[in-house]
Amino acid sequence: MVSVNSQGDMEWDFGLPNSLDEYDERQVLTLKYLFRDVSLDLDKEDSILWVHSVNKVYSVAEGVRVMLESNLDTEFVCVKVVWNKLVPSKIAIFHWLAIQGGVPVKETLSFRHCLRDGADDKCGWCSSQVESIDHLLLHCPWSYNVWSALFSWWKLVCVMPSSVVEISLACFHGLGVKAKEAWRLICPVSFWLIWLARNNFLFNGSYQSWKSVVEHIKIKVFQWLVNAGKVESFHLYVWNAQPWMLLK
Repeated sequence: MVSVNSQGDMEWDFGLPNSLDEYDERQVLTLKYLFRDVSLDLDKEDSILWVHSVNKVYSVAEGVRVMLESNLDTEFVCVKVVWNKLVPSKIAIFHWLAIQGGVPVKETLSFRHCLRDGADDKCGWCSSQVESIDHLLLHCPWSYNVWSALFSWWKLVCVMPSSVVEISLACFHGLGVKAKEAWRLICPVSFWLIWLARNNFLFNGSYQSWKSVVEHIKIKVFQWLVNAGKVESFHLYVWNAQPWMLLK
């Protein structure tokens, strides 16, 4: 909310609590810095404009174009990988959140003071490491088994990347264009199904073996490729054994 003080200057009220942690304080200062030159006409109705297009109307395509054309950091290079038309929106959004550090794992919840009193921030599967995004989706022994099985499925010898960003960008060098397209599907669906298995275990007490998750990943990617006309629907057996043989 914005108001005008007795000197005629605009004052911004973000409606935030008086006590903020260090991270949130920095965010508020950044926001105030961005608003320092903003001038509002309080007699006019608010409207939202997208300044990067002629008609001032935002579209996803315009947003992606601006990010790709800007000199942004490595995470934004993932735009091409994440926003894949073969991947359902909810899974692509989760993949993007994982890259941006926005998945509500215990480490994040603890930092935001959102964990219950007495609750720890350890991984629910291994109980030995803090449940960060990279740990949960890649490095926990349970998740690591999922990825090792997927690498073995494609006859890959691979050192586990250090982060979700790194494995998303790898997708996977040296495999060729068609195989890389398949891995652009394998990564997001793997993250998504690992997350669902974690939630089912944490909130419902229902443990799912990593082997069953691997099979689910294979079938889901196969279905997406069939729907896209990349493989034939009757080749599921070959897909499980030699997937690179089927890609058109």
